[in-house]
Amino acid sequence: MKGTKRKPGRPRTKEEIRELILKLARENNGWGYTRILGELKKLGIHNIGRTTVAEIMRQAGWDTGPKRGEGSWDEFLKRHAATLWAADFLTVKSLTLTGFVDLHLLFFVHIGSRRVIISNLPDNTLSPHAVSRTRTRSSAVRSRFVLLVTQVRPNLMTTP
Repeated sequence: MKGTKRKPGRPRTKEEIRELILKLARENNGWGYTRILGELKKLGIHNIGRTTVAEIMRQAGWDTGPKRGEGSWDEFLKRHAATLWAADFLTVKSLTLTGFVDLHLLFFVHIGSRRVIISNLPDNTLSPHAVSRTRTRSSAVRSRFVLLVTQVRPNLMTTP
């Protein structure tokens, strides 16, 4: 091999690997270069680095990150509906035989199935019983491996 000069730097990535990277990027626009690298490693291709994958994608005119910032709120809800819950506290003034009373309600709504869990609370929302009941319901919902999104109305969090 006397007389032949090698170019400095690492050897060029094999064409089959380059094509595979671009195929994965084309077929999975939600994947960035890190995810594509992970998939290559699962396929037994370990001799390629993260920046190499990113550079191959850049040279081909592909964005190196996953699809971000695009899409509507509706698309987000549809994508995560199976694991998304909403929660809220509310009060309603009601006329009873003893006069007007505030009725306190804690509810959870499963976005995917629209299943509702309702828990009526005692008059004092910050009483130990109410706090305990809220924690119990919240942990029961969390134990089902769901994301709990909570909105608390400020006027309910003050002491009467």
